[in-house]
Amino acid sequence: MRKDAELGDLLPRLKPFSSITFEKDEISLVLRQSLWNKHSSHYEGAKVAGPYRLITFDIAIDLDVCGYFATISKLLAEAKVSIIPASTYLRDYLLVREVDHKKALLTINHFLKNQRE
Repeated sequence: MRKDAELGDLLPRLKPFSSITFEKDEISLVLRQSLWNKHSSHYEGAKVAGPYRLITFDIAIDLDVCGYFATISKLLAEAKVSIIPASTYLRDYLLVREVDHKKALLTINHFLKNQRE
């Protein structure tokens, strides 16, 4: 079965947060582990990483704003937290390794607290 045909079968089963990036040479999927377990046999040789946790920046930010995500990325890099950023029209997201999730949240919350003071 062609990979793009299998994606057509997978799309109706996706639940938030999921992401598919279809490129010339690869397909990148971000989805729940349980869904991957059901469909992984269709993707022989796939590289799998995880587990990851999602951090959602559920705030309205004008599309002309520059640099806020860079600031967060720098803070997390200094805390030795690796990130996979993802952005959509309405929200920004970070995928962080599950083992770093608490450290990432503490780092971000500490920064935000200091900004309010």
